[in-house]
Amino acid sequence: MLKCQKLNTIRRVYMSRFRWFSILVVSILWTSSLFAVTDEEIFRAFSLNLTTPGARAIGMGGAFIGRADDATAAETNPAGLTILARPEISLEYRHRDDRQFDTSIINLPITNLDSNPSAPHGVDFALANFNASDNLNSVDAIGFASYVHPFSNWTFGFSRHELINVEARLVGDVTASPFHFIEANSFSGNSEIQDVNYSFSGATKLGDNISIGGTFKISDFSIKSNIGARQKAQPGFGQHFTSVYDTSDVRVGFNLGVLWNLGPNVSVGGVYKNEPKFDLKTVVTNVDRAGGPQQVIDNVDFDVPDQLGFGLSVSAANVTFNFDVVRVFYGQLENVESGFSLFTHLLPFPKDQLRFRIDDGTDVHIGGEYLIRGESTVLAFRGGFYRQSRNLFYFVSAPSGGDFLAPIFGTDRPDPLNHLTVGGGVTFGHVQFDLAGDFTLEEELRQDSLLLSKKEVSHRGFELILSSVVRF
Repeated sequence: MLKCQKLNTIRRVYMSRFRWFSILVVSILWTSSLFAVTDEEIFRAFSLNLTTPGARAIGMGGAFIGRADDATAAETNPAGLTILARPEISLEYRHRDDRQFDTSIINLPITNLDSNPSAPHGVDFALANFNASDNLNSVDAIGFASYVHPFSNWTFGFSRHELINVEARLVGDVTASPFHFIEANSFSGNSEIQDVNYSFSGATKLGDNISIGGTFKISDFSIKSNIGARQKAQPGFGQHFTSVYDTSDVRVGFNLGVLWNLGPNVSVGGVYKNEPKFDLKTVVTNVDRAGGPQQVIDNVDFDVPDQLGFGLSVSAANVTFNFDVVRVFYGQLENVESGFSLFTHLLPFPKDQLRFRIDDGTDVHIGGEYLIRGESTVLAFRGGFYRQSRNLFYFVSAPSGGDFLAPIFGTDRPDPLNHLTVGGGVTFGHVQFDLAGDFTLEEELRQDSLLLSKKEVSHRGFELILSSVVRF
């Protein structure tokens, strides 16, 4: 009798924990806010790659939510920390090669909106060419580091995860625009964006088969960007137009995860990642303007997209198969504020009449692992694939005269990027080393109409990840 009462008390405690955990998750998912970015070139050009930590996970295509059985679970699915049987320290190094994105448009239709055009009198229409080359610079960094310590009922961990690290150079030109009719314009600049999470994680079991966990994150965000434009024969970039960011901000976020063992060889997991909103200051100056420079200073809300993911892991003997689906809420970056770029700063109509859109994306990860067990060592061979959605905004509508922006920004959701991954690892007693390569496949988009021809190329990319784990 006393044993039954004790079991009922334990069950009520665990169900109470799970009930509050469920209420918290549901309340978060029903909360939505709209924040903003601008139409500046830094946001037009690049999609933020939200990294998954760990060479082991990357080797399996980043599919790890339903497995989550090492220290990287603090970021991937904190509920998995309960699987760890002993304290461990992990460290990850990442190298990313240079990568280039090219856009070329021929016969871009331009309508004259310039009160003093360079074109002969009576010429109000022209066909222009647009070219842009946006380069992601190579990066070498410590991507993830952590310490995890299991206790009898709880597991706690501390970690550092570099969620975003972008260093880029942007260049481009257009032979005419509505505001500078039949006058060449070009831009050039550099941008750096970094977001590092310093995290405290905790996880506990609800009975034998279900675990829950959470991670509290302090996010350190910084952006430095300086893009200058020139027109006609001006020798220096910035003599016509400049767009500048130099901001740092620290905010908090969290991850919530659940892991359920359906049997000895099958587990499913779910995770919600809440990333904070940062306050950025942009300073846009139209230098080459009659009557003197015109400067616009604006605070921009930049919300790193939240994520909701579900994963399945199935194992048999020495083979493991993982599958994840992740919804990335890029729509949190809306609304897109216009009038801040070289192409929109002289619009003859209110800037809120120019509309852009950012769609949420769904990422799919799939991969597997095969183990060869020896007397004192374990060898692992891994492979995977994942499809990465992108947060680039695209053109929706504009009053007459603004339609030339449609080919530049695109009119449809940008295509996802496809990745192939391979990896391997070796374990000697309490020490483990893992290596993974992430190959981004080249993607080419062509659009041809009666006059206009557009070509976009996302060139092949490569990332190398090396991880080590020491267990005590």
